[in-house]
Amino acid sequence: MSREAHSLKIEQIIFQGKSLYQDIMVFQSSTYGKVLVLDGVIQCTERDEFAYQEMITHLPLCSIPNPKKVLVIGGGDGGVLREVSRHASVEQIDICEIDAMVVDVSKQFFPDMAVGYEDPRVTLHIGDENYSSF
Repeated sequence: MSREAHSLKIEQIIFQGKSLYQDIMVFQSSTYGKVLVLDGVIQCTERDEFAYQEMITHLPLCSIPNPKKVLVIGGGDGGVLREVSRHASVEQIDICEIDAMVVDVSKQFFPDMAVGYEDPRVTLHIGDENYSSF
Protein backbone atom coordinates (compact mmCIF):
# COMPACT_ATOMS: atom_id res chain seq x y z
CA MET A 1 0.00 0.00 0.00
CA SER A 2 1.38 3.39 -0.94
CA ARG A 3 0.57 6.60 0.86
CA GLU A 4 0.75 10.15 -0.27
CA ALA A 5 0.69 13.24 1.92
CA HIS A 6 0.24 16.88 1.10
CA SER A 7 0.43 19.95 3.24
CA LEU A 8 -1.00 23.38 2.60
CA LYS A 9 0.21 26.55 4.20
CA ILE A 10 -2.65 28.45 5.83
CA GLU A 11 -2.33 32.16 5.15
CA GLN A 12 -5.58 33.14 6.83
CA ILE A 13 -8.62 31.41 8.27
CA ILE A 14 -11.60 33.01 6.50
CA PHE A 15 -14.42 31.11 8.19
CA GLN A 16 -14.70 28.70 11.06
CA GLY A 17 -17.98 27.32 12.37
CA LYS A 18 -19.74 24.28 13.75
CA SER A 19 -22.95 23.09 12.16
CA LEU A 20 -25.28 20.47 13.61
CA TYR A 21 -23.19 17.83 11.83
CA GLN A 22 -19.57 18.91 11.49
CA ASP A 23 -16.83 21.50 11.92
CA ILE A 24 -16.54 23.69 8.84
CA MET A 25 -13.53 25.80 7.96
CA VAL A 26 -12.49 27.85 4.96
CA PHE A 27 -8.93 29.08 4.76
CA GLN A 28 -6.77 30.88 2.25
CA SER A 29 -3.72 28.90 1.23
CA SER A 30 -0.68 30.30 -0.48
CA THR A 31 -0.74 27.83 -3.37
CA TYR A 32 -4.30 26.44 -3.70
CA GLY A 33 -6.47 29.50 -3.05
CA LYS A 34 -9.45 29.06 -0.78
CA VAL A 35 -9.84 25.61 0.78
CA LEU A 36 -13.00 24.02 2.21
CA VAL A 37 -12.39 21.68 5.17
CA LEU A 38 -15.02 19.52 6.90
CA ASP A 39 -14.10 17.85 10.19
CA GLY A 40 -10.41 18.41 9.43
CA VAL A 41 -10.57 16.81 5.97
CA ILE A 42 -9.96 18.91 2.85
CA GLN A 43 -13.00 18.73 0.57
CA CYS A 44 -11.95 21.05 -2.25
CA THR A 45 -9.57 23.80 -3.22
CA GLU A 46 -10.12 26.65 -5.66
CA ARG A 47 -7.09 25.67 -7.70
CA ASP A 48 -8.01 22.10 -8.61
CA GLU A 49 -11.65 21.44 -7.67
CA PHE A 50 -12.66 21.26 -11.32
CA ALA A 51 -10.71 18.04 -11.89
CA TYR A 52 -12.77 16.11 -9.36
CA GLN A 53 -16.09 17.76 -10.23
CA GLU A 54 -15.67 17.16 -13.97
CA MET A 55 -14.66 13.50 -13.63
CA ILE A 56 -17.42 12.59 -11.19
CA THR A 57 -20.03 14.29 -13.39
CA HIS A 58 -19.18 14.05 -17.07
CA LEU A 59 -17.98 10.44 -17.20
CA PRO A 60 -21.28 8.99 -15.95
CA LEU A 61 -23.49 11.50 -17.78
CA CYS A 62 -21.71 10.96 -21.08
CA SER A 63 -22.28 7.22 -20.74
CA ILE A 64 -26.08 7.71 -20.77
CA PRO A 65 -27.81 8.85 -23.97
CA ASN A 66 -29.71 12.08 -23.22
CA PRO A 67 -29.91 11.97 -19.41
CA LYS A 68 -33.06 13.73 -18.17
CA LYS A 69 -33.02 13.52 -14.36
CA VAL A 70 -30.00 13.68 -12.07
CA LEU A 71 -29.80 13.06 -8.33
CA VAL A 72 -26.76 14.39 -6.46
CA ILE A 73 -26.27 13.05 -2.95
CA GLY A 74 -23.97 15.27 -0.93
CA GLY A 75 -22.00 17.72 -3.00
CA GLY A 76 -23.03 20.73 -0.95
CA ASP A 77 -20.24 22.83 -2.44
CA GLY A 78 -22.22 22.93 -5.71
CA GLY A 79 -19.41 21.92 -8.05
CA VAL A 80 -21.17 18.82 -9.34
CA LEU A 81 -24.32 20.89 -9.90
CA ARG A 82 -22.31 23.34 -11.97
CA GLU A 83 -21.03 20.52 -14.15
CA VAL A 84 -24.41 18.74 -14.45
CA SER A 85 -26.00 22.00 -15.59
CA ARG A 86 -23.71 21.97 -18.64
CA HIS A 87 -25.69 19.04 -20.03
CA ALA A 88 -28.54 20.47 -22.09
CA SER A 89 -30.56 17.23 -22.07
CA VAL A 90 -30.92 17.32 -18.26
CA GLU A 91 -34.37 18.58 -17.27
CA GLN A 92 -34.31 18.05 -13.50
CA ILE A 93 -31.49 18.12 -10.95
CA ASP A 94 -32.19 17.19 -7.33
CA ILE A 95 -29.50 17.55 -4.69
CA CYS A 96 -29.78 16.07 -1.21
CA GLU A 97 -27.42 17.59 1.35
CA ILE A 98 -27.58 16.99 5.08
CA ASP A 99 -25.84 20.22 6.09
CA ALA A 100 -27.31 23.60 5.10
CA MET A 101 -24.25 25.37 6.46
CA VAL A 102 -22.01 23.69 3.86
CA VAL A 103 -24.28 25.06 1.13
CA ASP A 104 -24.34 28.56 2.65
CA VAL A 105 -20.57 28.65 3.19
CA SER A 106 -19.94 27.44 -0.36
CA LYS A 107 -22.26 30.08 -1.83
CA GLN A 108 -20.47 32.77 0.16
CA PHE A 109 -16.84 31.74 -0.25
CA PHE A 110 -16.85 29.60 -3.43
CA PRO A 111 -19.34 31.40 -5.72
CA ASP A 112 -17.72 30.12 -8.92
CA MET A 113 -18.29 26.57 -7.75
CA ALA A 114 -21.68 27.11 -6.09
CA VAL A 115 -23.07 28.81 -9.20
CA GLY A 116 -24.86 25.53 -9.93
CA TYR A 117 -27.44 26.40 -7.29
CA GLU A 118 -28.65 29.23 -9.53
CA ASP A 119 -29.76 26.82 -12.27
CA PRO A 120 -33.59 26.76 -12.38
CA ARG A 121 -33.54 22.97 -12.88
CA VAL A 122 -32.01 22.50 -9.42
CA THR A 123 -34.08 21.57 -6.37
CA LEU A 124 -32.18 21.51 -3.09
CA HIS A 125 -33.33 19.14 -0.33
CA ILE A 126 -31.76 19.73 3.09
CA GLY A 127 -32.00 17.19 5.90
CA ASP A 128 -31.47 13.64 6.97
CA GLU A 129 -34.99 12.27 6.48
CA ASN A 130 -36.37 10.25 3.57
CA TYR A 131 -37.96 12.43 0.92
CA SER A 132 -41.19 11.30 -0.69
CA SER A 133 -40.73 13.74 -3.59
CA PHE A 134 -38.48 11.26 -5.41
